[in-house]
Amino acid sequence: MTVSIQYFLHNLLKVFQRWYIILPCCFCKGGTVVKYISIKEASTKWGVSIRRVNLLCNQGRIYGAYRLGSVWAIPEDAKKPKDPRKTNKKE
Repeated sequence: MTVSIQYFLHNLLKVFQRWYIILPCCFCKGGTVVKYISIKEASTKWGVSIRRVNLLCNQGRIYGAYRLGSVWAIPEDAKKPKDPRKTNKKE
């Protein structure tokens, strides 16, 4: 990667980190606007720790989540992945 591209991406990340706190982050994807939330917002919404949401993102278990530098962007309508350790016991 050239220096100019790295510089551009670094500045884009700074702008994104600064503005996504103030304004909801929206991107146009396939003609529809998709709103994204941060890991902290997702952890509050799903009732799990920030570390757990980060781990789910790193494992690719949250559909539509992607990384911008060190920040994860999670679609606002993303569902919490099921825990594979839990099973339904029939009695």
